[in-house]
Amino acid sequence: MSWRWKDARWLFVYYFLLGYPTLAAEQEPAKKLLPSTTDPSSASPAGGAPQTNLFPPSSTEESLLSGQLPEAKPVPAMQVLPLPYEQASFQYLGRELTRYHFGPSLRRPFLYPVAGPEGRSLTRMGHPRDPFGHSHHNSVWISHADVGGVNFWTDRQNTFAGQFDRFGRIVCQRIEQYEDGDRSAWLVAAHAWQTEAGKTLLLERRRIEVQLIDPQNWWILIDMEMHTPAQEPVTIGQSPFGMIGVRMAKTIGVSDGGGRLLNSEGQLGEPAIFRKPARWVDYSGPILPIPHSAGSVAAQGPNFSSQATPSAPPGQPIGSFSEPGCICPPPAGLPGDRPKLPSGSAAQPSPTTSPGTPSSAASQNHTIDIAQYCAGITLMDHPANPTHPTPFHVRADGWMGVSLTLAGPITIQPAKPLRLRYGLWIHSGLPSRNHIDAQWQTFAKMPMPTFPPRKTP
Repeated sequence: MSWRWKDARWLFVYYFLLGYPTLAAEQEPAKKLLPSTTDPSSASPAGGAPQTNLFPPSSTEESLLSGQLPEAKPVPAMQVLPLPYEQASFQYLGRELTRYHFGPSLRRPFLYPVAGPEGRSLTRMGHPRDPFGHSHHNSVWISHADVGGVNFWTDRQNTFAGQFDRFGRIVCQRIEQYEDGDRSAWLVAAHAWQTEAGKTLLLERRRIEVQLIDPQNWWILIDMEMHTPAQEPVTIGQSPFGMIGVRMAKTIGVSDGGGRLLNSEGQLGEPAIFRKPARWVDYSGPILPIPHSAGSVAAQGPNFSSQATPSAPPGQPIGSFSEPGCICPPPAGLPGDRPKLPSGSAAQPSPTTSPGTPSSAASQNHTIDIAQYCAGITLMDHPANPTHPTPFHVRADGWMGVSLTLAGPITIQPAKPLRLRYGLWIHSGLPSRNHIDAQWQTFAKMPMPTFPPRKTP
C-alpha cells in the first residue's frame, strides 16, 4: 500500500508540472486584456508598494475617450430627479438644494429642505413652540384659508376656534414635466384643490424652478395658474393666510435666534412689518455650520467651491458677501443688520469634556462663534400679481407669508385664470436693503415662463 501511494504522489506531481506551462500560457493573454488597477504615481512616500486603484476607468469612460460616442451630449449640471414616494429632488452637481413633496397622503405639497450655503436647511417643518397647532407650517408651501368657503390653510379645526367648519386638501394629480439644464431645472405639476368629500373647487398648475446664481446664492421661482373646474366663478375670500408661507429655521427666527426681519420699505421687526404692503421681506439670521474636518473649513453642501475659507481673528467676519464660506458681513447701511445675541448665550459653545483630554483640546481648537454664520431667504412678490405690493404677514417666531387677499376677495372667472408669481432668493450673510432690492429688480425683470398646453388625465 505504501508503494502504490508513493507512485500516486509522483504521478500527481508529474501531471501538475506538465500542465502548468500550458495553463499559464492560456491565462497570459487574458491578463493583457484587463485594465491596470495599479497607479504608479500612488506609491507610498516611504517607497513602499504602490497603492491599488479600486475604481479603474469604466468601459463608458474608455469609449468616450476613444471617440466612440461622437454624439454624446453634455450632462446638465442642474437636475430635478424623480424619487420614490412622490418626491422630486432639485440638485446641482449631485448635491440637493431642495425637494418637492407631493404625495397623496399630504394635505398640501411643499418644499423641504431649502439648503443654505453651509448645507443646513434654512427652513423647518412646524412651529418651534407649537408643533401641533401649527403643523401646517410645511417649510415652503402654497395654500389659502378660504377658497370657495373651504379652508386649505390649516390641518384641523381648533386652529381658528371653529371659524371654518370645512377643510380641504391640495392634491397633486400628476407631474406634467421635468426639465434639466446647466443653471436651472424645473417641473410642472397639476393640482386639484378639493374638499374632504373629493369635490374639486380649483384647478392649479404650478411651475417650480430652481436657478443657480453662484455657490452662495440661488432662486426658487414659483409660478401658478389657477382655473375654475367648471363654468362657474370661484372666490378666494378675504384672509391674511395665503397664498404662500415660509417657516424659517428656529435659529433664524427673531425670538429664538436673534435673526433679522427687514422689508423693502426699510422697516425692521414684526411690529413695523406686520401686514404692511411691500415688494419683499427678508428673514436672515444665524445658522449652524456644517462640521468640518480638522484643519479644513471648506464648506460642504451647496457650497460647490473647493476654495478653503481664510482664517480671521476671533470675532471678526470672514470674507465678503459673495465669497465661499461667507460669514455675516459688517452692517451695510441699515441699523440692525447684524443679529444681536446676548453674551454667554448658547451661540458660543464650550467644551463638555474635562480639560486636558484630547477631545477637550480639539473642541477648544475648533470652537466657532455660531452667531457669525448667517444666511437667509428673501420672499418676493412679483409686480404682475394682482395686489402688488402685497401685505406680508410676519412673525418674530420665524415665519413670513404673502397675504394675497388681506384687502379683499379675488374672484376667478371661467376662462380667465389667475396668474401668480413668487420668488425666494436663498443667500448667505446679511445683505443690505440696497443689495436685496437689486435682487428684486432682477426678479421683476425675469421673463415670465409660459405653461405647456394642459394635459387631460
